[in-house]
Amino acid sequence: NKAIENMTVNVPSVMIDERENEIISNQARNYAMQGFSIQQYFNMMGIDEATFRSYIRPSAEKAVKNELMLEKIAEVENLEVPAEEIEPDYKTMTETYNMEIEKVKDSLPAEMLERDLKLRKAADLIVANAVAVEKKESAEAEAEANTEAPAKKPAAKKPAAKKSAKKEEEPTAAEE
Repeated sequence: NKAIENMTVNVPSVMIDERENEIISNQARNYAMQGFSIQQYFNMMGIDEATFRSYIRPSAEKAVKNELMLEKIAEVENLEVPAEEIEPDYKTMTETYNMEIEKVKDSLPAEMLERDLKLRKAADLIVANAVAVEKKESAEAEAEANTEAPAKKPAAKKPAAKKSAKKEEEPTAAEE
């Protein structure tokens, strides 16, 4: 997440639109497996497709940025995926989906699987080289608390000091 926040890239809206379409297609497929259409889902939620798109657009944009970042890392780091790394994924899919390997290969060409594996390698590279950094907000909040605390203490004592005219004349511990 931090890497995506720190990157500067202008993502063409067509790429975000395409990702929205993918999300909607995946949702429609999932709802169809449950026995209803995505339009029925929209009706249940009281929204239309345009509203749904506005809900998913931020996550679609983030996904596109993530993909662009991983692609660039894979390119810069010259990450490669040899054929012997692709086959085990095909075998896993045959077991997961109970399909013959040729049908899996027809559904997911080697180039697509290679690309996915390359992006996974790029993500693994980020994780392996990540350095924990204290959150800036936490440090700033702590600094503010430390600087504001003394200023607030005298303000809290003032109302108590106003109750008695005699006490106003005497210096308080904070004033000494």
